[in-house]
Amino acid sequence: SWALVEKDLDAHGIKFFMRIFTIAPGALQLFSFKDAKDLEKSPELAAHAGTVMRTVGQAVAGLSDVQTLIPVLQSLGGAHAKYGVQPEHFPIVGEALLWTLEQGLGPAGVWTSEVKDAWTKTWDTVVSVMEPALIESAREISAMTPADHMKRLVQDSWALVEKDLDAHGIKFFMRIFTIAPGALQLFSFKDAKDLEKSPELAAHAGTVMRTVGQAVAGLSDVQTLIPVLQSLGGAHAKYGVQPEHFPIVGEALLWTLEQGLGPAGVWTSEVKDAWTKTWDTVVSVMEPALIESAREISAMTPADHMKRLVQDSWALVEK
Repeated sequence: SWALVEKDLDAHGIKFFMRIFTIAPGALQLFSFKDAKDLEKSPELAAHAGTVMRTVGQAVAGLSDVQTLIPVLQSLGGAHAKYGVQPEHFPIVGEALLWTLEQGLGPAGVWTSEVKDAWTKTWDTVVSVMEPALIESAREISAMTPADHMKRLVQDSWALVEKDLDAHGIKFFMRIFTIAPGALQLFSFKDAKDLEKSPELAAHAGTVMRTVGQAVAGLSDVQTLIPVLQSLGGAHAKYGVQPEHFPIVGEALLWTLEQGLGPAGVWTSEVKDAWTKTWDTVVSVMEPALIESAREISAMTPADHMKRLVQDSWALVEK
């Protein structure tokens, strides 16, 4: 029966979510598109609904290998705790799912009592696996310190961005140059004819995004991360980076994250706040190192400056 629903999955996904919000209007507050003016036509809702319905499809396909499916469902259940999902939401989702299936299969005469019973029992089984994982994850979150919770939000959301890191990296830099066109002059690819398709920009953007990823991973060991960020801040002085560039980069980073996470419904106010605070902390470490390095460079003789440029650039070649 799912094979028939899949023929118009996106439309059914929107119906599914609109049904959820009809049954439980308060559930809308859990989603990043909660303030959409025309909810049913919201691109964010459409994207998230499509993702959810494809996940349902993967679960349906996974019924052929239940032992493999169980840990996937457990992970999915646990992951939803950080979005504020509660056990009492499962019956609402189940009701909306069955209603959506009836809408899709009823006109074709496929929504028989036997099919409905099969879906009901399947959903009950899914809940029996997901709900305990959700409860356990919620318990772990409630026991976390605010700092640990913020770290988890940042790391979990970054894991989604990493799936298309190079594309997000290009968006990130193009956003920087939109906010501050003059910043382009700091880069070797400043004269590229088609900047967005420049191989140099793509390579640099990929490197930067992977560095961000390393910093995100490093949140699990802040004492080790701090000297890395200090070194990174200091290293940028020789490229002409100024303290006033940090707010521009921060704005571009948050925008890029919103573009990557918003359609999946993950860019919640809580996640945004976690990233904002994390970025502020990063700047508080990098900026003093940048200023100190710039001061040292300005005090150098031309010969010392030339030596430093040669040595620093060779260090990259040696890798």
